[in-house]
Amino acid sequence: MCLYRPDHPPYAWPGVVLTMGSTTPTSTPVPTPTPTPTPTIPPPWGAFHQLGVSYWRAKTIVTTEIDYGLPGRCRLLIEAIADVQVGVDLSQVKPEDVRIDGSTVKITLPRAKILSIDLKPELVSVYESDYPLAARCDGLELQALSQARPQLWEETLSNPNSLAMAERLVTEQLTEFLGFLGFSQIVITFE
Repeated sequence: MCLYRPDHPPYAWPGVVLTMGSTTPTSTPVPTPTPTPTPTIPPPWGAFHQLGVSYWRAKTIVTTEIDYGLPGRCRLLIEAIADVQVGVDLSQVKPEDVRIDGSTVKITLPRAKILSIDLKPELVSVYESDYPLAARCDGLELQALSQARPQLWEETLSNPNSLAMAERLVTEQLTEFLGFLGFSQIVITFE
């Protein structure tokens, strides 16, 4: 039986060369290309929208009164509860805020801010209610809840640690993300 046919090329396997007249294959080294670590360019920052990094449940006390001119007035004292989310709005990052030079990336982000305050009406506790017998106190609960959101907003902004912590967490998360993309030097600043 003849394995060699002049009309067909010799059989070949990667890294193995068969020569005529030899029964043992000889191995020729195949050079392995050295990969060049090129960082992956992230998608446009606006595609990320908001990066909410800090969540907590906040409480505030709200007092609401309606005076109808009758003896006594409608008064309600509640504890309002909400979920607060703080982070950075990445849709505000412009192309000129991101500078890439080889494996170095420098990003200027907007300052952390309150992204949402989600009131939880089902968790409201009424501490005190005073309704005169002849008065109609319709809508007092809704008025108290509508006062709670701006009050929680102000209380969150008055705590300097809430926004500073959010910026630290954003820096850590983006540093890790950009490191996975192949960047070795990452500089993040806030303006």
